Amino acid sequence: MKKLVGLLVGAMMMMATSAMALTYTLTQADLLNFVVLDSSPVLYSALPADDGIGGVKFNTLFTNTPQTNAFVAYGLNFNTPLNLTGYDKFQLSVTNLNENPWNFGLFVGTPNINTLPTSVAVGSSTTLTLDLTSLTSTDLANIDAIGLYVNANLPIIGTGGIADYTAEFSANPVPEPGTMVLLGAGLLGLAIFGKRRMNKEA
Repeated sequence: MKKLVGLLVGAMMMMATSAMALTYTLTQADLLNFVVLDSSPVLYSALPADDGIGGVKFNTLFTNTPQTNAFVAYGLNFNTPLNLTGYDKFQLSVTNLNENPWNFGLFVGTPNINTLPTSVAVGSSTTLTLDLTSLTSTDLANIDAIGLYVNANLPIIGTGGIADYTAEFSANPVPEPGTMVLLGAGLLGLAIFGKRRMNKEA
């Protein structure tokens, strides 16, 4: 039991340390307000909708024309700049709901920086992370846009040799480190309570 408590306390201390490095994460309400900020070329893009599993679903149909680095950037455009002073990274989880792999990334504006495209396999999820430490304090205090993008060389030839021009995916908020610390504290409390109860029964 002492070893278990020691491990849990150690894990909580590590999570608390990581929580000091601030991560900016969007809420589901933010994601539902995403709009298309830029695209090349796109035929149709559905408004984001609740995917029923805590995320927000997107559906993008590119024009049926071979294209290198076709993309759609979804996000929030701010009239009053978003202040990310103190944050060192921006994270978002993406799940590929399509029958073929697509590439995803994150971006912020002013100045415009983004992650390299990350390929996400069919039915898989990944957490995307954009490092903000290269931005100056002035830049961080004046973010005019933030969001994610999907891109690929079109067409994507899937199984059976069928050309695919439709990207279906969902975006999901990433739990903040502070939430994980609280979860660890709760697990530690349950472990101690369980041990005491077992001792009383014995």
